[in-house]
Amino acid sequence: MVKVRNRDPKTLEITGEHKPCNTLLLAIAFSPDGSQLAFTNNSSQLFLIDRKSNEIIPLPTIGKVIGLHCLSDGLLVVVNLSRVVRIFIGKDIVKEWNMGDELEDRYIQGSTVLGDESGIILACEQKGVAFLPF
Repeated sequence: MVKVRNRDPKTLEITGEHKPCNTLLLAIAFSPDGSQLAFTNNSSQLFLIDRKSNEIIPLPTIGKVIGLHCLSDGLLVVVNLSRVVRIFIGKDIVKEWNMGDELEDRYIQGSTVLGDESGIILACEQKGVAFLPF
């Protein structure tokens, strides 16, 4: 069973523990304020944990997730291997891009959010990069 342990940043004492799933974690991201943890597992399930209440919130799945990015304004950006990018606020989808037409049969292999959080850069198989503004 997977365990996510919260530790005091100064003493490193364990202050809490989550047991979010029984499978391998593939991607994980903390919100900048540390209040939420997003993760996906090898069953393509996507979850958000409220670290104060220990509530685990399942999010709509979009296949194999290859990138999770928590932004300072509470948004969660989720990048999917099959060319879909979604933005969540909590459990609600607020924006979605399907990059299938633009990328044709190529897959997204990696992603990074710009430092000013104005958009995301997607590294694409044999295609270079694509930029999506938020």
